[in-house]
Amino acid sequence: MHLACLLVTWGGFNVPDLKHPPYVRLLSEIESYIHWDPQAETIRNEVSNAIINHINYLKQPFHSDNEWIRKDVIKSSKYLAERNDLIVTKADKAKLTVVMNKAEYESKMLTLVNDTETYEEIRNDPTSSTLKKINAMFDQWSQEEWIDKCTKLKLKVYNCNPPRVYGLPKTHKEGMPLRLINCTIDHHIVNSFEFVGDIRQHIVTNECALFSLDVVSLFTNVPVDYAIESVRLRWGELEEHTKIPESSFIAMLELVLTSTFFMHQGRFFKQKFGLPMGSPLSPVVANIVLERVERCALEQLH
Repeated sequence: MHLACLLVTWGGFNVPDLKHPPYVRLLSEIESYIHWDPQAETIRNEVSNAIINHINYLKQPFHSDNEWIRKDVIKSSKYLAERNDLIVTKADKAKLTVVMNKAEYESKMLTLVNDTETYEEIRNDPTSSTLKKINAMFDQWSQEEWIDKCTKLKLKVYNCNPPRVYGLPKTHKEGMPLRLINCTIDHHIVNSFEFVGDIRQHIVTNECALFSLDVVSLFTNVPVDYAIESVRLRWGELEEHTKIPESSFIAMLELVLTSTFFMHQGRFFKQKFGLPMGSPLSPVVANIVLERVERCALEQLH
């Protein structure tokens, strides 16, 4: 995370008093994290600049022309603070802020997590045991000199909380259902503008038909075994970018992809099928799987 963004995160979400952020605590935690980093001095300079800019921003007066905006923001914030029956979130795909009834939101969330075909409730929190297994692998990688000491210290975590699941309203669908941990990563192209640029390089005849395919609930529909096999098939490309041998790499991949647990309202659930939602690894692995499916489909069409 960029350090300036880190300051914004602290100032905007985790600090009760926005006018007096705990700079000393922030600096202490950053220092403990970057102590072994070769770029520590550069990071310290970035932190200093970010804090100074943040302080200067807080001191800026509102322009008189924007006074009405400030008043509306204060009024809206006060209204929402007094309404415990409302929840504010963002839309699934549209760039919208959604205010909805909290009871309706929780009802839809419970319907999703209680889907026994996809999830199952578990008794205990597996966070600690999973963390120990992952850290043990990092220790082994460091001992074998597949990663250096600095990388190991960056990767290891000693205190963490179980993932919390949340829902994003699908405002474009009737009834506004929720989507759990949405990921909006396009495959091969970034957006429609890039697609238009690419398609101009090809001759499209009247005999051609343009169509698109949408995968429904992509992550939860990708079998973990198939995903791991897909990565193995691409190992020749991957091994050029890592010193970690295939067996250990696949072992870590399997551990991450099977750590599909999360917490909701004090209850722990485990995803029974598919890639874990919210994991930064899932989009990458899902793309590898889709490329494999694509290639098989194209070979059959030729």
